[in-house]
Amino acid sequence: MQIIKRILPFDCSKKEFLFFVLYTLFIIYGSLFPFEFKLSNIPIEVHNLKSFLLCNYCFKTSIGDIVTNLFLFVPFGFLGVRSMRSPFKPLYYTFVITLICIPIAHGVQLAQFFVKGRVPSLMDSICNIIGCFLAGLFGSISKFRFIFGKRGQELWKSLPLLIMICWILYNLVPFIPTLDFGEIKNSLKPLLLHPQFDFLNTIKNTIGWLIFYYMYKQYKDKNLELKNLSIIIIIILISKIFIERTVLRVADVLGGFLSLLLLKILKEKVQNPRILFSIILFYLTIEGLWPFDFSLAQRTNFNIIPFYGYLTGSLFVTAHMMFQKAFFYASLIWILEQCNVRWSRATIFCVLWAATIEIAQIWFASHTPETTDPLLMFLIALWIKKNRPYDKIKNKTKYLGPDRRKKH
Repeated sequence: MQIIKRILPFDCSKKEFLFFVLYTLFIIYGSLFPFEFKLSNIPIEVHNLKSFLLCNYCFKTSIGDIVTNLFLFVPFGFLGVRSMRSPFKPLYYTFVITLICIPIAHGVQLAQFFVKGRVPSLMDSICNIIGCFLAGLFGSISKFRFIFGKRGQELWKSLPLLIMICWILYNLVPFIPTLDFGEIKNSLKPLLLHPQFDFLNTIKNTIGWLIFYYMYKQYKDKNLELKNLSIIIIIILISKIFIERTVLRVADVLGGFLSLLLLKILKEKVQNPRILFSIILFYLTIEGLWPFDFSLAQRTNFNIIPFYGYLTGSLFVTAHMMFQKAFFYASLIWILEQCNVRWSRATIFCVLWAATIEIAQIWFASHTPETTDPLLMFLIALWIKKNRPYDKIKNKTKYLGPDRRKKH
């Protein structure tokens, strides 16, 4: 075991290594889902073997698939270099993690030949490797510090900052810009031509911006001016117009306006962690059971397989929902801890609450009850426990040099 640890470039004691392993398993899990294997595609002839090894060597793909496959291996490359132990130059880390990525990225594509419903592609594996390389290069930078924030902390481990980024990404999925006039016109139709009031989405957007404002204060230790928040909201709303397959709705505009109004009138009350936690919990409960179509006669099957609904649905919807869940679940646990609740108790409460909602969805229509949300809640809680910035801030003695220390 000691020999293996010496050979591997990773420091197995690092927290980043744990999440690196978990994410690698998630990639393999998602690539081989739904695990319906067939062995009839084993190549026998030489020309079929070439097609097999090069995953059909087809480079035709869409911009959406390219962006998706690039982003898929970004956490892999980033966490990989951050969990390495050898103190070499940054390019060494990037080179090693890219070499590790190549057999994994291409291997899952080869494995998809034997999975029903999956289409392997050489272009996908190339995009995976490029995404890993870029993330590894970025992760090799020695300093990830808070920008105008707490000293001595790595920037990417700041949960309030990550929560704010999740909210921005949730609004801008699928990140594919467009200047096509038809796309822009379609994105404005729900707002200008067919305006409809959507209660649930209005509440979601209002609470989302309230959390964004709260997390900014947690991140930078000072309030975000309302005029600056207004500018951020306007930029995000305008950006949605120029993103493919996104639309600007009344709920988006109204939610941003209501959040600014509440912060102006009830600034201190809305930002109280207990009140904010209650608001988030109330919304997530309503959202989990909406539209309240309860029936004991019509029951929905409960899926034990994690991420079943995410992996069987649209990729666009999956990315959208993942960022939304990450944003609200991380906010829920973080703010509950701000109410002086221990991590263990906060985690148990949130996981049990998520499990209760999923079980209740068996008797509510328009939902897919499964084990995903409780598991996701636990993984987010684990990340919070392993990367608490406020647990690591210590007063460090400044190094003055051998001559100056003698004077002290």
